[in-house]
Amino acid sequence: NKKKISINIEASASKVPTRTFGTNKKLAAKRASVTKSEIEDYFKSKGIGIAGKITFVETSSVQGPKYKHDFKKNRALYEKFQYVKINLTKID
Repeated sequence: NKKKISINIEASASKVPTRTFGTNKKLAAKRASVTKSEIEDYFKSKGIGIAGKITFVETSSVQGPKYKHDFKKNRALYEKFQYVKINLTKID
């Protein structure tokens, strides 16, 4: 139909160092872009055209306590800052 929505993607990485992505900022940005691609692929697989109907807003950040080389011991402390949140907003 003619309804429009905004999909806000908020991605975060903790301050635990990453070798795979170079920096945690890059890791958080990658999480946001992969999530956007997966959402686009989902709509495409259902035959739903999104051009002009969906606006994506991606934000990424590095959060949490300073890393103290204790990931194994305090894993739960750092993991809560490793996430992706998706929020849909109807645009009138």
